[in-house]
Amino acid sequence: MAAANALLPLRPHLHPRATPPNAMTLAQARQLIAARDYAQAREVLLPLAAAAPHDAEIQYETACVHDSLGFEAEAVPFYRAALAGKLAPDARRGAFTGLGSTYRTLGRFAEARDTLEQGLAEFP
Repeated sequence: MAAANALLPLRPHLHPRATPPNAMTLAQARQLIAARDYAQAREVLLPLAAAAPHDAEIQYETACVHDSLGFEAEAVPFYRAALAGKLAPDARRGAFTGLGSTYRTLGRFAEARDTLEQGLAEFP
């Protein structure tokens, strides 16, 4: 067993906490967003969001990128997942605003009102 464990650093794909060498990270996605390269950021975020469905930060960033690209309908489930998780207060307020605005854009006015009212109740 000790011999097998000695090989783990040489074979990171066998280590349970290893990150694949080509994996893009949330930090890299945020750099792309800062550079306004939303299409490339989306390509980075979609696999991250699929791999971490309960990571509210990743879900929120993915929602925002979809909104920036005009993919409002696709942004909704990411906003909802973000709000179901734990976000920093500024991001949570932004998620309420983003989701409410997205619902409004989609013509889902009752959901827009409800979402914005929930946000106002949490952030008066």
